[in-house]
Amino acid sequence: MDLMNSNDTTRNELNKGQVEYIRWMGMHDDILRQKARVNWFEEGDANTKYFHSTIRGRRRRLQILKIKDHRGQWIEGDANIGKDNESLTAIPDTKEIRYVVFNMDPDSAAGPDGYNGKFFQSFWDIIKEDITDFVQAVFNGRRLTKFFSHTCLVLIPKVDSPNSFSDLRPISLSNFTAKIISKILSRRLNPILGKLISENQSGFVKGRLITENILLSQEIAQGVNKKNRGGNVIIKLDMAKAYDRISWTFLIAVMRKFGFYENWIDMIWGLLQDICMDSRGPMINHLAYADDIVIFCGGNNMTLKLIKKVIDMYGKASGQKVNNDKSFFITAPHTCAARINRIRNATGYMDKSFPFTYLGCPIYFGRKTSNLFDGMLSKVVKKLNGWQANMMSSGGRMILIKHVLQSLPTYILSAMNPPKGITKLMEKHFANFFWGTNEGKNKYHWSSWNNLCLPKEEGGAGVKKMEDIIDTLNIKRWWRFRTHPSLWANLLKNKYCKRAHPVNKKSNPSDSHIWRNMLKIRHKAEENIRCEIQKGNCSFWWDNWTGKGALANILQGSGRFSKVQVKDFIINGEWTIVKLNDVLPVHIMDSVAQLDIGDPNEDDFPVEIVQHVFNSSKAAIFIWNNIGNAFGIKHQQKPIIATFKRWWETTANNKVHNQMLQIAPTTICWELWKQRNTCKYEKQKKFQLNSMRHQITWTLKTAISNMVPGEYTQMEWPLLCDKVERLRPYQKWIQVTWESPLAGTIKVNTDGSFYKESGKAGIGGVVRNSQGDLIAAFSIHISCDDHTIVEAKAAEFGGKWCSQNGYTNFSIELDSKIIVNMLTDENPNDMQIKKVIDRASLIIKQTRATVRHCFREGNQVADCLAKLATTTNQRRLYHSLQELPSNAKGLFLLDKWQLPSIRTKYEKSNFFVS
Repeated sequence: MDLMNSNDTTRNELNKGQVEYIRWMGMHDDILRQKARVNWFEEGDANTKYFHSTIRGRRRRLQILKIKDHRGQWIEGDANIGKDNESLTAIPDTKEIRYVVFNMDPDSAAGPDGYNGKFFQSFWDIIKEDITDFVQAVFNGRRLTKFFSHTCLVLIPKVDSPNSFSDLRPISLSNFTAKIISKILSRRLNPILGKLISENQSGFVKGRLITENILLSQEIAQGVNKKNRGGNVIIKLDMAKAYDRISWTFLIAVMRKFGFYENWIDMIWGLLQDICMDSRGPMINHLAYADDIVIFCGGNNMTLKLIKKVIDMYGKASGQKVNNDKSFFITAPHTCAARINRIRNATGYMDKSFPFTYLGCPIYFGRKTSNLFDGMLSKVVKKLNGWQANMMSSGGRMILIKHVLQSLPTYILSAMNPPKGITKLMEKHFANFFWGTNEGKNKYHWSSWNNLCLPKEEGGAGVKKMEDIIDTLNIKRWWRFRTHPSLWANLLKNKYCKRAHPVNKKSNPSDSHIWRNMLKIRHKAEENIRCEIQKGNCSFWWDNWTGKGALANILQGSGRFSKVQVKDFIINGEWTIVKLNDVLPVHIMDSVAQLDIGDPNEDDFPVEIVQHVFNSSKAAIFIWNNIGNAFGIKHQQKPIIATFKRWWETTANNKVHNQMLQIAPTTICWELWKQRNTCKYEKQKKFQLNSMRHQITWTLKTAISNMVPGEYTQMEWPLLCDKVERLRPYQKWIQVTWESPLAGTIKVNTDGSFYKESGKAGIGGVVRNSQGDLIAAFSIHISCDDHTIVEAKAAEFGGKWCSQNGYTNFSIELDSKIIVNMLTDENPNDMQIKKVIDRASLIIKQTRATVRHCFREGNQVADCLAKLATTTNQRRLYHSLQELPSNAKGLFLLDKWQLPSIRTKYEKSNFFVS
């Protein structure tokens, strides 16, 4: 009965297992079907090779093996694709840390530890190792302790007379050590921000100007009255306590979503851990302009609801909150009240009218009036009233005008052109300040302001006229429009230059004030802009690529100014004379045909880095291969240090060959650097590769001629390299015997042995009389990590033994010239070896001993005993010949019997070709 119950139980378990198996197999089939993206299959086809191969094929298709960068070049491999992360988290070296320390404000307020940047810069040589170890430890994963991350919270008044906490701005003063970490992080993040942050955000992104956002807003605001269903709306958002409400957890989540390495995120979080949520610490982030946001949109209900929804979602995720009391919207003038009420109800914001302030500048619609610049004028007047002009010299007042007053309005002038009345009024204020006042009345102006604005060489004071400053800023604006592909520049090109080249675009009354002002100074800017031919992407007629101005301006009235580019007249790197002859007069065609086109693929050194200049540019690769192939060294695009090591560690066949391998890399780099400077500063079009190759080989040939007599400068480089590798020095053989000491004296031969691989060291020595008989010998294991110190300790022990055993007339003989020189007349710089040398020198002076050098072949007994000491951990003293080890005993007898050893000597400058 129990057996039957057992069988029933087993059967139930088996059935249950089969059901589970079928269920799991069904789930597995579903997964395979989803992965394979195949909707048709029969039961017999499930989980077969077909489906597995389909999944593998799909994985291969979806796997990212390579990707194009912004220059159109393919990046392959995980290491290259993730190099941004590696550059962010790389361990900083002392050079990078020093650069950061010395580029921070030395007089900035100190943190809780009381040390500011001045201390770190002044005592850098003393503290640099500690600072480097600290920074590298943080990058290796060590967490910042509270001592380093603590901050002092101070309050800075926002207004002249603060009455409440809302009138005060909290600032966190961090320790300078924490600032070093945050500065390194921000410097490394800076080049990558442009890839992560859209063009709509210009704050703290390298290459983007805050003024371009102002220009962009002003340009779009001019079209607010264009007809559109529901009208056009400008929404100005103000984030309530934007910095105070920053959710660092949200920012960390954003970085993690972007794919930043975890150790990078940990370092950011470590800097924030002990900072209060209302802190304004040194951390720079892309929300810095979040409390000054402008949104341009349509006024229909659907659009407004979507915008409101996005703002609410962002607030919930980030912790930010829109201040409804300070946020507002603006519509076109003469918008009906019903539409305004509808927008007010949809957004919850109040309505305002033009002008409004964005990023410190007024945004207006319609005519430009003088009252837009009242704020700029008030700042100048306030600054003037704060100075005691009568207590300053005229020179002091002029310096303040040049460096302070004229720089105050630069920010607004970079985005707006004031009416002439405003510039005249500003110059009037400057002049009154310069000449001073007497009892509230302006003093007599002994010279006009125009005369003061003349250069000093012409009798003026060298002040810049406001008109010239505005023209300069306009020219700069035109330059960025023509050369920098920003969001603002793209808007202007699409709005005004769709059918015409910017150089040829005519001004229309309906154009914005900014665009019309740019067109006014266009001719001045274009006179100083020249396009390089390179790939020929510039306009054939309107760009100044000839150096004489736009061809369309030279050939006025020809009527043949199409949109062709320069590259349309170039085939295989040569001018197409037939095409040029069809569109240009003969005298202009001849001058164009003489222009050097250059290599369209030639590197222009857009990024100044050592690796590019010396190793990875096309010119560098050509030269390294051309010079190295003759030596059998093929160039590899590895770091420049690895290239040098590859040359220097190549096995040389002789001294001349070794010398070539040592000096060739530095010679190549020197010529590459000279060619780079010639191209950059002397307007050379491209690298002169043949000339550079000739100079390098001539330098190396001259070096060979100085080492080996003969005519080598006229030989071909490959043949010369082959001959150099086959050079063999002539040899001389000399007999070396151990010299016995004078009668009545003794000699102690010493030697040291050190093996770097194992770290083992030993000293050995033998003491003999004038008949060559053994007095004593020693073989002692010691702890030391420097071969020179080991040699010195052997000499010290030998002299010490002789002195302790009553010998005063003896000589110390060793095969190290360095130690002999130190014991006779040189004072070593190293403190460790100096102590040993000083002790040995004291023994020599007290005993009237002498020190002399011998060849290694005459010091073989001591050498054998020193090497023997490295194989044991013992201290052995020998007092008879029978006690000596067998190897040392045989060498000892050779010395006693005066049997010579053969020493091979190579001629330094006498070679033959094998």
